[in-house]
Amino acid sequence: MNYQKQDLLSILAVVAGTVPTWYLNNEVLNTKSNAVVASAIVGLVAGFFIKKYAGQIYCGSFVGMCSAMVIESVAYSVVFGIVAGLIFVTWKGYLNGHGGKFGTTAYMAVLAMTIILSLFGKEYNAVFPAAASVITIKWFVLVLATGIIATVLTYYARRELFMRIFADKCSDAVLGSALVGLLAGLVLPAVSSTYGTTLSLVAFSASFAGMTAFPAVFDKASHFASAGVFVAFLYTATVHITPGCGGKLGTIGFTSVILVKYILEHYREIRRNICEA
Repeated sequence: MNYQKQDLLSILAVVAGTVPTWYLNNEVLNTKSNAVVASAIVGLVAGFFIKKYAGQIYCGSFVGMCSAMVIESVAYSVVFGIVAGLIFVTWKGYLNGHGGKFGTTAYMAVLAMTIILSLFGKEYNAVFPAAASVITIKWFVLVLATGIIATVLTYYARRELFMRIFADKCSDAVLGSALVGLLAGLVLPAVSSTYGTTLSLVAFSASFAGMTAFPAVFDKASHFASAGVFVAFLYTATVHITPGCGGKLGTIGFTSVILVKYILEHYREIRRNICEA
């Protein structure tokens, strides 16, 4: 692939989102949802002030959500950000408008770098068995409700708030997700010491599904709500896998969007081929 000047700027923008998020997450903030709050802050700043590269910066912020167990220093965060930037520009133009694509980009970069580093002797435990022990019926009901509400709330925040106020479709998805993430990261842990941190992660993941383009990909609130259901199930199924890896939440959101889109397209195809009585 031949990289153009615009691609190089995009890579730098991804790095510019990674480094401050990692620093806020691991060195500055002192909340139960450091990673969510840090990424949301960077996303809001980018959405308001750097609209042209808001998506790239927000993508980088998901890499910066990694804990120090995964990215151990600012220097490493730069390298991880560069890899994410390269992936970002490599598959630009594919599946645009699908919520969670940025997070998936980040997750691919993080996993690639952890594998590369492991080949050079760095140990990383990608499974956290104790996490699965927290799953109860009440836990899952709260996760399910949060997934649905946060996805739909992101959609409405974009449509009724940011698109009306700014009339700018370039950053409404970033702003909507970042706003929901910031509120979730600050409010939910304060409301519940038992479930708050988990629910803030679920809400942030759901907000990425809520970034899906409308009406191009989803055209009803119920479609977003359906994606939120998948977010809850996928989060539950993977709660013990790759702890502390930035981009995992976005990958969950992205997968949920793809699943709902496939189901919708399959349903519409069936409807077209059924003869009306």
